[in-house]
Amino acid sequence: MNEKTIVLELREGEDILDAVREASKQYSINFGFFVEADGTLKDCELVYNEPKRGIVKTAFRDTFKITAISGQIQKEKDGSINPLMNVALLGSRTGSKSGLLVGGKASKALKIRLRKVDLAKIIK
Repeated sequence: MNEKTIVLELREGEDILDAVREASKQYSINFGFFVEADGTLKDCELVYNEPKRGIVKTAFRDTFKITAISGQIQKEKDGSINPLMNVALLGSRTGSKSGLLVGGKASKALKIRLRKVDLAKIIK
């Protein structure tokens, strides 16, 4: 499998998903996945399953340590970049949360490691 690892270093207040989209364009990532994250994020929105209400989207105003990350980055047919980033978080006031990240800002230093995968070389 032909792969390349890219480390994104985000600054305080930088939009996380926008940074992933920009890096995907810069490094020509048509398909990739999230490997690791080190640091914190703040003011995020998560989509997750709430047992009594089903699938919900909730905004959290807290600073969270990223304890786990998974998911993929895919370039769509229309050229748009679609990052699906699942995170497990530990908040300073709100405790642990997990779900699909649909919005959030870097808090202090945040590093996200991506792995670019060349699907054309896998298929051959």
